[in-house]
Parts: sequence; C-alpha cells; structure tokens
Amino acid sequence: GSTALKIGSKVEIIGSKTPGGHLGKKGEITRFIDASNNPEVKLEGGHLVSFYKDDVKALLDVPASPLPVQESLALKVGSKVEIVGSLTPGGHTGKKGEVTRFVDA
Repeated sequence: GSTALKIGSKVEIIGSKTPGGHLGKKGEITRFIDASNNPEVKLEGGHLVSFYKDDVKALLDVPASPLPVQESLALKVGSKVEIVGSLTPGGHTGKKGEVTRFVDA
C-alpha cells in the first residue's frame, strides 16, 4: 500500500500533471490546498508549489538525523526563522518571523 500523504510528509514528485518541470524533486507537504487533498509542497530549494496529489508520492519515513549542535544553538534574538514543526498548537507551520525574545531558560 502507499503511504498516506499528510502535513510534514517528505515526498517526491513522480508525475508531471503539475506545470513547472518538478519531476524528481523532493520536498515536504506544508498544507492541503483544497477539498481534493491536493498538497502544497515546500521543495528542497524553498519554493512552495501546489501539486496535483497524483504527482506526489510519500517517501518512507526515515528517522531525521539530529541537527549539528551549532545549528540548534544558532537561534538568537533577531534571527529570521520559519516555523517548521507542528508541536505548538495554532497551525503556524510554514509561517516566517523573527525571534524577539526567549520566554524560558
């Protein structure tokens, strides 16, 4: 069976119904854009593209490798950030902003 598409799924573009020549590219589903569950995918270069779901195949979940330490310590006040996780309630995944302060130790 095929792996179900869901927000955060790593995917590969396997079809070419969607214009733009994205076949073979990889990315991550950021949201679904309509009732047909056609996904918007953030491609590995940062572009957000809406695809026909037939063009997208979920990749098998491989455990994410932990970030190098310097990467995880790089957040500081004024850092430009993008919300990439969904642990914080409110559906902010994909939004961009700037760190203004740290609220805990």
